[in-house]
Amino acid sequence: MVKKSCYLLVIFLFCVFAVNTNAQNAFEVDLEISSDNATPLVDNVHHALYGTTFEYKVSLVNHENVTSVSKCEYTLTIGTEVLTGSCLLDTNNEMVAAIPVGALAVGEHKSHLKVTVTYDVSSTDDAGNPVTTSIEEVLESTDQFKIWDEVKFPQLVDHEFETLPDSLVTLAIGDGSGGYDDGWSYTWSESNAVGKEYSFVAEKVNTETVKEIVLCVRNYSPDKNIIWAEELYTFTVIIYPSIVVTPQKYDDDVYYGENVTLGVDVFGGKTDGWKFEWKGLPNEKHSTYSYIAQENSNVKTASTFTLVVTNTLKDEGDWYRNEYTFSVNEWSRGEVLWNGPTDVLSDSVNTYLTLKGGYTGGWTIEWIVDGESISGHDPMQTDKMFENHSSACIQKNVELVVRNCINADKVGSEVIIRDKVVNVWPKVILPSKIDNVAACVREGLYVESPVKTASGGYYSDGLQTWFYNWYKDGRNVTSDNSKCSLILSMDNQGHTKDIEKASYNLNIYNISPQGSVWVSKVLRKDVNIYRRPKTPVNLMRKGNGTSCILILDSEYSDEELETYEYEFIYGFTDVNGVDHMYESTPKRYYQFDASIYNNPDNTFWVIAQWKYDDALVTSGKCLLDGGIDEDYDASVFGTTTRGALTSINGPACHDIVVTDKYIKADFAENTPMTVNVYTLAGVLVKSISYSSNSSFNEFMDLEDLQKGVYIIKASAGDMHIVKKVVVD
Repeated sequence: MVKKSCYLLVIFLFCVFAVNTNAQNAFEVDLEISSDNATPLVDNVHHALYGTTFEYKVSLVNHENVTSVSKCEYTLTIGTEVLTGSCLLDTNNEMVAAIPVGALAVGEHKSHLKVTVTYDVSSTDDAGNPVTTSIEEVLESTDQFKIWDEVKFPQLVDHEFETLPDSLVTLAIGDGSGGYDDGWSYTWSESNAVGKEYSFVAEKVNTETVKEIVLCVRNYSPDKNIIWAEELYTFTVIIYPSIVVTPQKYDDDVYYGENVTLGVDVFGGKTDGWKFEWKGLPNEKHSTYSYIAQENSNVKTASTFTLVVTNTLKDEGDWYRNEYTFSVNEWSRGEVLWNGPTDVLSDSVNTYLTLKGGYTGGWTIEWIVDGESISGHDPMQTDKMFENHSSACIQKNVELVVRNCINADKVGSEVIIRDKVVNVWPKVILPSKIDNVAACVREGLYVESPVKTASGGYYSDGLQTWFYNWYKDGRNVTSDNSKCSLILSMDNQGHTKDIEKASYNLNIYNISPQGSVWVSKVLRKDVNIYRRPKTPVNLMRKGNGTSCILILDSEYSDEELETYEYEFIYGFTDVNGVDHMYESTPKRYYQFDASIYNNPDNTFWVIAQWKYDDALVTSGKCLLDGGIDEDYDASVFGTTTRGALTSINGPACHDIVVTDKYIKADFAENTPMTVNVYTLAGVLVKSISYSSNSSFNEFMDLEDLQKGVYIIKASAGDMHIVKKVVVD
């Protein structure tokens, strides 16, 4: 709203000119130029705004008391405008003429006022006679005017502002027009600041605060004393509290079926300027969003929600915008399945529980065995190891308390498993290596119990629970898997000397009561298998008993026997079962002493042999009566070199008695004696040496040997006695 101040300016001009030349002027002009919004003379110029109306007021001052004024006329010229009129004397003998002047155009103007007064003057002539003289006086006045354009105040486009604390606020007004060019002034009510702009930093507030700032715009006259025009502008500044957005606390891990509330708390800003947009949820327009975690096929669902928060000023867009992300892991409540075996091995870890779903890391398991809680275990331990170092099965009563918890206040599931009985079978002891198989063996060798028997594990009367499977170079070579026995055979067949390298694996395993493999172990042995010469097929007597010659009937010719490097050992078994053998020979016949040859208690036989660089391999035994003993192996009696075999009977050793409990040897005085015990594979398992102080009997206990067949070899000097014994 524009408030205009109106001032009445009265200008007094005393202009008395152009009087009669014959006499002193009788009149004086008293001129007043009056108007509103006109200024006193500034540099002899009248200044006023366009639209100002001037009034010339002319007063004649009668100095001579002239009473006979015949006429009084005036002419006022301003620019192209000419005003004329006449004046009459009033009762005070003064002539007053009000000359109105219309609004002058914008610009500079000059005015000229001419007043003509005619009056009579009485006097006497030289003769003293009264004389009346008519006198005309002309009075003139000149003035300058400058008319300024009408004042036009600037338009205020926006007078309401919104802001936050600590923000810079700038208020401004445009340029006005008209009026005195240098007469514009701008005064702000805040801090009496001046200028078309005013800036300040919004203070901190706790509530919405309205602040009004008034700008006074004025246009002054050139002399700065008259306010030609004035306008007051009111600016409204709304200061909102500082914006604080705080995400609400929420559980980032929840179970299916739980109610989940996500959102933010807001403070400050424009109350009705808040907007909330949940991405992917077009219908959610609030600061919070609630939902129920839905169960699905997944153990865990990872959900992410994004909330866009804005606070909007009037017509200025978002002055606050931020995104808040909420991540929620939705967990199944968990499922507990008891799949614990009813039969377990001592010192073996067995899984009893299957935990499905649930909060990862939230499972706790309390084991109660035979009524005692087991502390110090892993809270996630779904398996358990029981000990049983006895030889019999023992039973354990197991109870478990299983929970899945996200935290102490949030339990997803709790399962109590009671009265589970577990049979704990004895600890398994497995052999560590294959002992009774030498690195070099003959073809067809029967090896019984080459390893220690496994112990412990599951057992049941009448049911085989331990198994021994031999594999040669990856293929099974045993038909009876109930014991460790093995026959070493060559894959390639032939009738000449040959050595085959083979790798034997023994797979030992124990089955569970449910029939699955419970424990197993594989032992390996690399051996060189030497081909065994063929057993002679026929041994015959020669003559009528006087020549004492045995003849070997062979399928090979003498030349072939020589090519194939065959040698033969002839011998007999006496009435006591003691074998007596003689030096090897390439001949197919041998002559015995008559006393031996003609003794009906002696059983004669022959074996073939091949001498390898590091071994001596013999065939089975061919008996005089046509019998064949393929299991016979004479290589354990001799040496492993190409040296000759020695005799096994002589005067140093009189007798040897072998049982499954001990060995009793009777040998001559002053003769040292050594007794060695071999397996059928030729492995030395026991040895003892006896002194030769006098003739006596010695015992050697065999109870520490495993069950099986052994060869006993007693040596006294160059004499040897050999017997086979079965330990059961």
